[in-house]
Amino acid sequence: MSVIRSFPFCRTSMRRSPHNVLAPAYVLLALCCLHMSAAAQPPLPPQQPALSAHAPGAAPENNTTRTEPHWHKTMRLQAAEHGYRLLDLDAVDSLPETTLLLDVRPDYEFAAGHVPGAVNMEFDPGDTDSLSAEKTLQLQQTLGPDKERMVVIYCRSFRCLRSGAAAKAAARLGYTNVWRVVEGYFGWLEQHRPDHSGRADGCSDRRTTQARTLPDHGLAILGGDADRRILGLPAGAHTVRLEEIPCDVLVVLFFNTHCTQCREQMQQLEHLARTVNSRAATQSHRAVAFAGIGVRESKRTLARLRRKQVHAVPLFADPDASLFAASGFAGIPGAWVIGPAGGKATDSPQTGGRAVLLSVAGDIAQNPEFRSLIFRMTNVPAWGISGPHTQEAAAAAEKPR
Repeated sequence: MSVIRSFPFCRTSMRRSPHNVLAPAYVLLALCCLHMSAAAQPPLPPQQPALSAHAPGAAPENNTTRTEPHWHKTMRLQAAEHGYRLLDLDAVDSLPETTLLLDVRPDYEFAAGHVPGAVNMEFDPGDTDSLSAEKTLQLQQTLGPDKERMVVIYCRSFRCLRSGAAAKAAARLGYTNVWRVVEGYFGWLEQHRPDHSGRADGCSDRRTTQARTLPDHGLAILGGDADRRILGLPAGAHTVRLEEIPCDVLVVLFFNTHCTQCREQMQQLEHLARTVNSRAATQSHRAVAFAGIGVRESKRTLARLRRKQVHAVPLFADPDASLFAASGFAGIPGAWVIGPAGGKATDSPQTGGRAVLLSVAGDIAQNPEFRSLIFRMTNVPAWGISGPHTQEAAAAAEKPR
């Protein structure tokens, strides 16, 4: 009782309710009962991922074995929302024979190279929300009557919106086994040898490819006096061949206005061209000139684009994609670096004394050969295309000699 007396609260409680001395025992008994009840319940089943893997090669939902690209989570959420699934790039070569492999790039890109066995139906970035009745019918005819057939859709790369629009449209039509390969043709191409690219002379590396001959026909000048002044052409000139542009090195970008990556590349090239052109204005000789080739673009479209905004890179139209076909590229964007007359080409016959020194597909900003060549020709430290190679070269050029 000496312990209780030392604690007035305990002494008072004991006086009011002698039975309270059993309270701790009741609490302990209740806890034991709850534990036994929980143990008697069957375990909950594991939670299923939002995108169930009903086919081999499904893109992993919980990324525990490899680093997930920053854009992949967004793609997974879009797929879950619109009723299709993502297919791992490695599974493309082991699809069931009944699978429909759908390439939704423009026909000229499909003709230049594609995954073997694929069929082509072009989608536009604007097809994301809805399709016309004519295009809906075309898609139904392409996919066929079997709504449970496995349909695998790909575009150019993860930057391309066409494959997502096509997968969404297919799921909306009631097809229940629709898959999207977000890395696209460029991702597949990086993993394969040239003879597996869907064409006999497919390019082996989408960053640096073997060059082809220059086109020998004239290109219409769409920007009038502004383009003639930028290119150093005589007044009144209406057409020009690429080999006739007076410069030591000519950079030509193949692009399309509907291609997101193409627009990004053109913005970078515009920034570089403005810097180089401003310096060349005070010089009698032009070291580097720039031009853009609009693949499957009409003269009217590009001329209208030129009128809306000032461009430092003159644009030329390639409406039938004949220039693109001669380029050797498997897709856009792609860039040629054309050398001076008498220059030595990498692996290309010369036309009119000039040849392609370097042929770069994909992101020109990430190609060290391109960055090194342009910096060497222009000596422009801040030329708008980022990269450690450029920064190091710029720092070296600014050191006192």
